[in-house]
Amino acid sequence: MPKLKDLQARMKSIQDTQKLTNAMYMIASNRRRKSLSYLEHALPFFEAIRGEINQALAKVHRLDSHYLFPEKTAESKQETWGILVISADRGLAGAYNLNVFKETDRLLAQCPGSAKLYLLGRQAQDHYHKRPIETVDLPHLDQLPPSFATARELSSQLLAAYDQGSLQKAFVVYTDLVNPLQEAAKSTRLLPFHREKLPEDLDKTAGASQSHDTDFVYYPDAESVVQSLIRCYFTGFVYGALLDSLSSEENSRLNAMHQANDNARELLDLLRVQRNLARQETITSAISEVSAGAKAQEHDRAKRR
Repeated sequence: MPKLKDLQARMKSIQDTQKLTNAMYMIASNRRRKSLSYLEHALPFFEAIRGEINQALAKVHRLDSHYLFPEKTAESKQETWGILVISADRGLAGAYNLNVFKETDRLLAQCPGSAKLYLLGRQAQDHYHKRPIETVDLPHLDQLPPSFATARELSSQLLAAYDQGSLQKAFVVYTDLVNPLQEAAKSTRLLPFHREKLPEDLDKTAGASQSHDTDFVYYPDAESVVQSLIRCYFTGFVYGALLDSLSSEENSRLNAMHQANDNARELLDLLRVQRNLARQETITSAISEVSAGAKAQEHDRAKRR
């Protein structure tokens, strides 16, 4: 059995670590709450933008834009994919970063040509710098939760590369907070934008509200308006992915710290039992030594008589 002094030192070390995990638990809980609040307020606006894009595509036939996915196309082996990978700067978040890497690798396996990774987060940068693939390190987030200006700055690099023709498709890999106990790494293609048709009931509703005239006038033209909306939606999706990933990261860290606290309590309970046994053994040994000494003195006195 370990010595009493060693057991006490180990218990103190675990208690100090438990203070740290408790603090990280509280910080993660606060950050998750803030990011979810920002996400809840931001999503309706960008969903409305998506609806406006669909409305424009439904009203303007044969709209031609490099931001829109062609109706009939075949994947080229020469095309280059740009993939924005959102990971964490820190560890101690369970399997959060590992799931992001798995989803990114799955997407890379589907790429028919070459790929260029835009890495956000130290964990992704450390992971993919060791592999023979072209990467671009994005600046770290200065504030949490991130602002829309930060999302615009990050997305501008992918948009510029796509406009120049160096990228044929743009993806984002992020983590979605499914529920407080589950996060799921996802990948979404943002460019070219999906051509979608409006549901019949939505089209009828739009026609009923504008029965006098169902045509829209776009200025300067429909293509410019749709491109502007798509660029705004691209940035908005990146902003939402940042907030969703941050919420998932902090939720994963919160669960990891909760599990660490539970493990620490179980280990402390076990060590307390061992400490009590060690104390009892020490006391028993001391009593035995005192009893043996007393008997020896009594035996010595009996001899002298």
